[in-house]
Amino acid sequence: MNRLVYLALAPALALAADPPEISGARIADELARCAREGGGRVVVPAGLHLVPPLTLPPNTTLHLAEGAILRGIAPTHPAALITARGATNIAITGRGTLEGQANLPIRQVRPLDLHAFSPVAHHSFDWDPNVPRIRNIVLFEACTNVRIDGVTLRNAGSWTIRLNACRDVTIRGLTIRNPLEAPCVDGIDPCDTSDVLIEDCDIETSDDAICFKSMKRRPMRNLTVRNCRLVTTCNAIKVGTDSVGEVEDLVIERCLVESMPTANVYRCISGVALESVDGGAVRRVRVRDLDIRGARNAIFLRVGLRRPRPDHEPPAPQCPGVVEDVLIERVRAEGIRIGCPFVGVPDHPVRHVVVRDVELTVEGGRDANACPLRPPLRAGDYPEALMWGELPAWAFYLRHARSVTFENVRIHALCADSRPPVVLDDAAGIALDGLRWDQRPIEPRIVTDAEVATPTRETRE
Repeated sequence: MNRLVYLALAPALALAADPPEISGARIADELARCAREGGGRVVVPAGLHLVPPLTLPPNTTLHLAEGAILRGIAPTHPAALITARGATNIAITGRGTLEGQANLPIRQVRPLDLHAFSPVAHHSFDWDPNVPRIRNIVLFEACTNVRIDGVTLRNAGSWTIRLNACRDVTIRGLTIRNPLEAPCVDGIDPCDTSDVLIEDCDIETSDDAICFKSMKRRPMRNLTVRNCRLVTTCNAIKVGTDSVGEVEDLVIERCLVESMPTANVYRCISGVALESVDGGAVRRVRVRDLDIRGARNAIFLRVGLRRPRPDHEPPAPQCPGVVEDVLIERVRAEGIRIGCPFVGVPDHPVRHVVVRDVELTVEGGRDANACPLRPPLRAGDYPEALMWGELPAWAFYLRHARSVTFENVRIHALCADSRPPVVLDDAAGIALDGLRWDQRPIEPRIVTDAEVATPTRETRE
């Protein structure tokens, strides 16, 4: 049954609306009643409702009518606006808005560096530690049959939607709006969560727009992202950085990635980043029909091995993981700042990758002397496409890679660039016949140990 927390009557019988604090308390009371009675549907009417942290019980839908705004009241200890733990059959629906604290103060802690390889914008800012904040807007843990549909979420204090160890999740038609200076504010983060569909969402946020994280030694499978518009100063769609277990069977399709037409620090880092740096596996990934505009990098594939982290499930990994069986097709990337690094580590390469029907247009205009032919591997560092600065190649840099095939791939540099378009370093089984530079075949630059100071048998750095 529907539980109307405030019912507007006919004009002749209209009552004064409750103050926002009182209506917010009524919403919390109705959700508590659903918990006692085994579920229900709470309908929130238009208007501003100031709510304490809410708990969504099993078999319950929270429906926000158009014009309804649920704004969080910061607790003494940071928490989520809406939490559910161990619940099944839960939903947040409607055309209303879920909101963290409006105008929460953000301090600039270091100057913005407009250089292309400086940290992203939000790294120059931090939250005011004297002002408590609600971190996640939605935090669901160990929940099953989850639906979030149609609502707007804005002004989060950390990851906007965090899903920990959930199953059967549908996220559809959301609008997410966060300040581009807000530190560590992702859009949607499924963590150790399987059977996920994210579609028709419009996300503008400072950190990763959609990020799949593996913190436990359990598989994440059957993941789909489609028909989304993504604007971020970080990565649009990412697997990692947390990558302890297996992330498999991921489909990314029909998405638009845009960057703010401002300084480099506000541009998207990577359209798609697939990373295994905690010993896990990323495999069977299909990326297709993407339009990537103005990002600093289009596609980033990386195998590394970070030091163990206390928030990861033990035991700590003893060797690098794998990124393998990746298909990238029908992708158009234009206005790109640097090429695409596909980089593994010795004996643990990025492998079995097909790049098909791709158009890549980069800015170009760089000097081959501006970067080393073999930059430090940095296998233990935080991974991102900008970690090496200028790359030895302006289009594709393949290092510790095996079995990479290019089919009908066209590359173009807007300005003359003295670097080679493709550099291969400890790369085998690379098929370049289908790669064309302005209709010309590609002759890759092959790096050998004899011409560089660092041997191929690199150690973890």
